[in-house]
Amino acid sequence: MNEIRVRPMSDADVGPSIELVMTVFEEFVAPDFGPEGVASFTEWANPEALADRLRGGCVAHVAVEEGRIVGVIEWMLPDHVAMLFVDPTIQGEGIGRRLFGDSLRQVQASNPNVRTVRVHASRYAVSYYHRLGFRETAPAQEQDGICYTPMSLKVKE
Repeated sequence: MNEIRVRPMSDADVGPSIELVMTVFEEFVAPDFGPEGVASFTEWANPEALADRLRGGCVAHVAVEEGRIVGVIEWMLPDHVAMLFVDPTIQGEGIGRRLFGDSLRQVQASNPNVRTVRVHASRYAVSYYHRLGFRETAPAQEQDGICYTPMSLKVKE
């Protein structure tokens, strides 16, 4: 594995980040969704919508390897991971863990009172979030056709 750099998402990163998100979504997440869920996610995960969220106060970071975006994380501040996606060709190499940890430190630096991080994990991602230390806070749910499991992680006592 080459050197991975985690940095805040720039305006120029929005398009390539969404391409990565949609590649991973279509392969691993969409099969668990019906047409309504796929349409809802696709509407939410497009370059214009992401750019609007970033202008509205969300924060996003990218993991970059040799100039290529290999991971994306978006936070709805102060404490909700809105999305975390890693290039499927290098999943399992620690990039997601690094991206989550580095971005969490940056989020905590600007929001020191964050004690718990929340996420709505897709069925595909539940076991991954377990490995990060998250635990379910409610049974699996569905909203607008999007299936997810609410999870949380204590980051401060």
